[in-house]
Amino acid sequence: MAKANFGELFLQKVHEMPVPPTLHEKLQETAWMQGHPYLGIVLTANGAMQQTMSAWYQDAIDVKVVYNHIITEPSAADCAKRYDRQVEISCAGKVFCIATSQVVLRTEEAVEAVESGGIGIAQLFKHFSIVPDCVLLDAGEQPGCFGELWRKYVLAGGGIECYIVEEFCHDFMDMFDSDTRGVSKESSNSSVSTVSTTASFTSSVSTTPQLSGTRCHNVVDDQIGQIASPLQRVLLMAAGSVTRILTSYHKVSVSTELISCSPRGSNKYDCHTMLTCGGIEFCRVRACFDLESAEAKELVAESQGEVGALFDRLAVPPKLSLREVKFTEDGFGRAYTLMSPGLTCEIIEEYSNAALILPEIAKPMQPSTIPQIWSKSDHWVNGKPSCTIC
Repeated sequence: MAKANFGELFLQKVHEMPVPPTLHEKLQETAWMQGHPYLGIVLTANGAMQQTMSAWYQDAIDVKVVYNHIITEPSAADCAKRYDRQVEISCAGKVFCIATSQVVLRTEEAVEAVESGGIGIAQLFKHFSIVPDCVLLDAGEQPGCFGELWRKYVLAGGGIECYIVEEFCHDFMDMFDSDTRGVSKESSNSSVSTVSTTASFTSSVSTTPQLSGTRCHNVVDDQIGQIASPLQRVLLMAAGSVTRILTSYHKVSVSTELISCSPRGSNKYDCHTMLTCGGIEFCRVRACFDLESAEAKELVAESQGEVGALFDRLAVPPKLSLREVKFTEDGFGRAYTLMSPGLTCEIIEEYSNAALILPEIAKPMQPSTIPQIWSKSDHWVNGKPSCTIC
């Protein structure tokens, strides 16, 4: 696993399920690999498990701190300060995960931020504008106990380290009667009429909500939530994790193929990419990068027009604003904006329904047809026309 990559869709690359080969082999006969495919997304969640489960249940996920103990004080030789923490993660009052962690603060700035009382441990990555690296260390299955499925991983960056073990109850993917909730089961939308929503979600991207006593409500509106499958819902809310979600759910390789990326004027770049599986195109991505700062322009010039890594190079997690979601008989899509200081990126993603069955399209068959859901002149920034997306 790795940190979220907000330019992932604009880099020429072949993406695999981000699980170390030896661990991948170890888990082959467990529910992580043999159970519901959505478990693959949970397994590889890079600090975003709470958002992942919110999309699964189309409901808020709550986190309650059980304990938070200081276990070592910084010394003259070692400024590190360590905390033991445990939280309960629940949906509609039912606890489905216990997360136990050790948090290590290795910088005076991080310790001071916590000791001042103004910054909680869980907010440190966001406070220092850090997108942490995420490494999946281990995972497994223990039938018959609360932690039937478990995983161990570390989030690290900027002198902050979080070693986390998550243990899931045996029925955490099916805790509620589907007849009363009706949103957690996979379903096909092949006969759904066109539905759209506008400006339904705006938030700062967060990678550490499970460390704090907070609530996550990572859901689309109720109308779309009732017709969309969990895979569609988590894709519609994704930021920097589309390829991880697809490869982890389907257990297949996905390629991002850069069709074009060209400057327009002095501060705009139009980019067009395709997502493919087995050589079959299943998602079209169109974007307009608006470089609003001298730093952003210099970084693009240094990389000879490479804009895919720009968010990471600016090192400031962007804010995601979901502008519009649409479903048609042939597919679905979203229009959204990623914004960081000095950079705004308007993006349209259009998926064919083949995105829901990638293992099948990886086999020889008729090519997938991606619907043209938005016209080439559609555009959004803060709900107002900005620039034409190529």
